[in-house]
Amino acid sequence: MDNEQVISKLVAESVANRLAENELDRAYLEARCTLALTELKMFHAVLESDQALKELFEETQSKMKEVN
Repeated sequence: MDNEQVISKLVAESVANRLAENELDRAYLEARCTLALTELKMFHAVLESDQALKELFEETQSKMKEVN
């Protein structure tokens, strides 16, 4: 192999490795977002099923907004 072929091979390997790392990071982030969304949906369902709890949540949320 001449130098140009070696350089091309190394460049291709480097790009492939970076792409793989980025896609792996993206997959982890997507998994975390999916889990967070599932938990938020569960909390929402709980609040929707209990009116008193929902009112308490909204009251607390309102108080928190006043502080900030």
